[in-house]
This record gives sequence, structure tokens and C-alpha cells, in this order.
Amino acid sequence: MNIELAKADKGESESSLKKPIVSLINDSIVPYLNIVSAMEGYADFIAGVAGNIKRKNDTVARRTAGKKAEEDA
Repeated sequence: MNIELAKADKGESESSLKKPIVSLINDSIVPYLNIVSAMEGYADFIAGVAGNIKRKNDTVARRTAGKKAEEDA
């Protein structure tokens, strides 16, 4: 199981913490979880983390698509 990388909404309301947090997730946590996913006993934990990242990425994608649609109108 490969865990997808986290995405950040680059909107006006981006806080100074978003970029470092997304970088930490993508550069440290995701590679670690991809390695740990091969070990027994971590499947539920990995699936939970992957699900949370996917939900947040989907939220960012919807928000970004909404802003793009507003700009195109």
C-alpha cells in the first residue's frame, strides 16, 4: 500500500504552518509509513492514516476547484 502525498491549499488564508506541516508529512511521515506498511500488525494504522490524508486532499481539491471556477466565471 502506498500512501499518497498530502496537498496544501494555496489560498489566501494559508497559515505559515501549512507548508512546513505538509512538507513534514510528505518528506518524513509518508516514506516511513510506506516502509512500515510492509510489516505485520500495522495495516489498520496505515489504512487510517491513508484515509485521513485522502480525506484532507479531497477537501483541498474541492476548495481549489471551487476557487478556480469562481476565477473563470
